Amino acid sequence: MLDGIRKICRAENRLAVWLACGMLLLFLVLVGIGITGSSLGWLKTYPGVSDILELKGERKLAGIYRGIRCDEFLNHGTPNALAQYHAHPHFPRYNRNLGMSARDFTVYHDTGIPVRHFVTWFRPAVWGFFFLDLRRALAWYWWFPVFAGFLGIWFLLNILFPEAQLRNFLLSFSLAASPLCAAWSFWQLGNLGGLCAAAGFFILLIRSGSAARCWILAAAMSWCGMVSVMTLYMPRIFPAMCLLALVTAAYLAENRLFAKLKKWTVLLPLLVSVIVCILLLLGWLHDASDAVRTLLETSYPGRRRLSGGTMGLWSVVQGWLAPLTIYKINFLNQCEMQGPLTLLFPLAAVWIIRFRQMKNDLMAWAVIIFAFWVYVYQLAGLPDWLAAATFWNRCNPPRCSASLALAQIIFLALLFSRIQEPFPEPGKFWNANRLTLISACCFLFLLCLPSARPMWNGLAEVYPGSLIVIAMPVIFTVFAVLSRLLLIRSRWFIPVFVLANLLPALCFNPVCVAPVKIVNHLESLVRRTPELKYGGCFLFLGEKNFPAVAAFAAGAKVLNGYFLYPDRKLHHLLFGNEPDPGKSFRLSNYDMVPVHDAANPFRIFDDGAEHIQIQLDAVKFDFASLPADFVGAPCAERSYLEKNPSLQLCRTGTELDIFRIVR
Repeated sequence: MLDGIRKICRAENRLAVWLACGMLLLFLVLVGIGITGSSLGWLKTYPGVSDILELKGERKLAGIYRGIRCDEFLNHGTPNALAQYHAHPHFPRYNRNLGMSARDFTVYHDTGIPVRHFVTWFRPAVWGFFFLDLRRALAWYWWFPVFAGFLGIWFLLNILFPEAQLRNFLLSFSLAASPLCAAWSFWQLGNLGGLCAAAGFFILLIRSGSAARCWILAAAMSWCGMVSVMTLYMPRIFPAMCLLALVTAAYLAENRLFAKLKKWTVLLPLLVSVIVCILLLLGWLHDASDAVRTLLETSYPGRRRLSGGTMGLWSVVQGWLAPLTIYKINFLNQCEMQGPLTLLFPLAAVWIIRFRQMKNDLMAWAVIIFAFWVYVYQLAGLPDWLAAATFWNRCNPPRCSASLALAQIIFLALLFSRIQEPFPEPGKFWNANRLTLISACCFLFLLCLPSARPMWNGLAEVYPGSLIVIAMPVIFTVFAVLSRLLLIRSRWFIPVFVLANLLPALCFNPVCVAPVKIVNHLESLVRRTPELKYGGCFLFLGEKNFPAVAAFAAGAKVLNGYFLYPDRKLHHLLFGNEPDPGKSFRLSNYDMVPVHDAANPFRIFDDGAEHIQIQLDAVKFDFASLPADFVGAPCAERSYLEKNPSLQLCRTGTELDIFRIVR
């Protein structure tokens, strides 16, 4: 152990130790102060929400409450984590406060939800809820994937290219701080970081000569791998696994390390760790079989098969449009726009020019083969049989962008580590100036393709034409400058590349102090109301479920809202049958909308996707037929709902009225 500590603290590793300690200290400071980028404060801006909950101690420090990805604050992480925190007892595995069926929160992807279950050992982002107050727990929840993902990627780069730790640090930071990751609340870093760390520990395990060290490294490898696998998001996990498998195999071949796999001191801990991981996964799958089966029976993601070919060629440069696509754009989910800041054209030029030097570089070939495969999958698509045989039909073309970004980072680190000679002199035909011009023209060509027309139309709906005219030349100039800096192998390339990633990402996330306390304004109403048949369950009326989300986050019992997977009992109550896998989606949104003087007091409109609208006649519908005790409705509906004999007004708010259901 002492030898290992001395090795880490050697002069050549001292910089890495200081940087790692600095990042750890920064993480602890952010958590200690209670700063988070969560968009929970957005809930305050929706009608009726202030009548349900109050966020005491929440204060915006900078930026705006963003609208770029609803998952984090609406139907995925933060509200569900808060609901678990306010549940009694804390952090139950089955949360019964949403819908009619229990929510099994062990089946939850990306950062996960705090539950008292063994899967929590592999979801470190939720650990803060178990030993910190709410304010700091939310800060831990937000920042852990950022720092852990960044450190995992940096760790792998240091294993592959140990001579350039500072450069590896900056390249890893450019990915961690990119608009691609910021657009998705940094969830990609949780997918990538654990796998990168596992690959790094695997290489160290193969290189190790100590039996005791091999067991320690095998344990670290298996835990990091399980952390990524338990994010349960195969469209991002599987491409990253393919990339890292190719890169790791190339590294072992280059360094002639495959022979060490025959040694039992290496092979035995490796086999044991893999078997333990498989047993843990099978145990969880068996334990959560009902929820997993429900999820797999849905059209999305269970029965969806994607063979690719859904992205236009212009999407190769989509990441560069991030400054213009940071807010809601109707033509496309804006997160689909946030690819990496792709340097495909200058990198291809470097590969062609340096082909004689790099033709025997196995790691370069590993990255190139992976990138080629992914671009074919994204742009042209794979034959159905090939996509099924390779499991790529379980992926999603836009979700492969995170792995492409990692592949680009690895390739850049490889180029700067192994290419020392200057670029061909200006007198030659293929000089840096001509190649930069060609690269820039390709960039413009892709933006002019017919398939990019919806993108331009979408931007025109959000921004004035003058702003687009100003912004596009700036984006184009940054691309051209970075292309030339890369082609001449300038030392300024990496700092500029980091800034090009960081500055747009700063626009994505407000910096907010997380709530010190969440006050549930409905709790007192439930407590003082006698003879509640359904435990104080609320039904919320309106075209949007924001009040339902707010009530659930505050610990109230809610009948309708956003569901991670279909609620069979609620679906059966509304439809009279089981969910149809042909039109049952993983995310189900039940909107109860009041109407007036309808021919039928109860009508259901199902678009076959995730939004189901149930129209209830505000006067004639018998609310006593639903398993709820209270109805929350916009104040504008009061005059109609007061005429309904099954409702009795019991509380008026600024925007939301609460009625008790009379039985």
